[in-house]
Amino acid sequence: MVRGLALETATGHLEAALCDEEGRVVRCESLEAAHGHTRELLPLVRRVMEADGVSTEQLAWVAADLGPGSFTGVRVGLATARGLAQPGGAALR
Repeated sequence: MVRGLALETATGHLEAALCDEEGRVVRCESLEAAHGHTRELLPLVRRVMEADGVSTEQLAWVAADLGPGSFTGVRVGLATARGLAQPGGAALR
């Protein structure tokens, strides 16, 4: 069972990973997006979640990295994590 979603956005490397109850990655996708964080992140998350049949309401937690890295990338990750956590009341990590 998937419990959480981890986002990496602090650098040009974007990554979304679904994790199980023990925090082990069960599905992950990444791409290089030097300046396209805003355009690329949600489609990346959607692909990962749809591939595993997970909806935002099923997430127990959503995490985003805090850097070091691009200030804009970190802000995009944090805002996205917050938006994804709200529908199901997932914890932010």
